[in-house]
Amino acid sequence: MLLIMTDDQGFGAPSTFGGVIPMPTMDRIAKEGLRFTNFHSTSLCSPTRAALITGRNHHSVGYGVVGKIATGYPGYDSIIPIKGPELEHGRHRITFDYKADGTSLGVGGTGVLSVDGNEVARNSLEHGIPVTFPEDETFDVGLDTRTGVALVEYRYDTPFKFTGKIDKLIFELERSNQ
Repeated sequence: MLLIMTDDQGFGAPSTFGGVIPMPTMDRIAKEGLRFTNFHSTSLCSPTRAALITGRNHHSVGYGVVGKIATGYPGYDSIIPIKGPELEHGRHRITFDYKADGTSLGVGGTGVLSVDGNEVARNSLEHGIPVTFPEDETFDVGLDTRTGVALVEYRYDTPFKFTGKIDKLIFELERSNQ
């Protein structure tokens, strides 16, 4: 199954669903395929994706707003609750090991989440992108600075030039009594 979800628009905007924005390619794909018509979307990308991957209302999983401008209030903290035992107080080692099935973009892979050396979750992606980039290196539509679109000169100095490959990222977490 291939799911195509357009970003940052209400469900009724494209012509595919009776809206005024002409989208002939999407119209053709929807006509020849399957159309989902009972999903609560928002006009924002992160909340809609959170609802899609969890199967729950975006507010109930903490995504009432785009994650980058989370407020910390219930329903708006951008933290999707995970079921399972709470971590005991003290130090913990959390690892996420992702192995791509190939060397090019668009290949799948397997990710394993472990806490203190014990696997707690594993998932495979048939197709994926084994690299990411920060939002401040993509495009600026004002969401990151809460301003309108503007020409901004970004300058980020790094203490070193990274040319290698990250195979594993390890986080160490210490939970206090507070």
